[in-house]
Amino acid sequence: MYIINNLIDMIKHQAKIKGVKTTEMLEKCGINKNMLSTMKTRGSWIQAHNLGMIADYLDCSVDYLLCRTKNPNSHKVGKGEIVIETEDEQLAAIIKAYKQLDTVGKAKLVVKADELIDNKN
Repeated sequence: MYIINNLIDMIKHQAKIKGVKTTEMLEKCGINKNMLSTMKTRGSWIQAHNLGMIADYLDCSVDYLLCRTKNPNSHKVGKGEIVIETEDEQLAAIIKAYKQLDTVGKAKLVVKADELIDNKN
């Protein structure tokens, strides 16, 4: 079940992270700048294509805005990007560093990790 207030909160949260005003974002998407307040007061849902435009503008997934995932980048899965949900900050830092390596660097890291695992066993 989707809750309108959760959707509104997620849109505002993602806009804040991206450093954009919600009214400005809505206008640039061709949506009435009062859409969020109208949704809240009337309990009406946003049209799917408008929600898609907002998600595209904020570079996050519609699923994230609908609270169906904690990963705002789930829309990038399958497009050559590694997306892993984790609350472990150390693991997140390792993944970020891995993403920045070139192909050779990634291969060397995998070999080294395998060696460390073999030595541990």
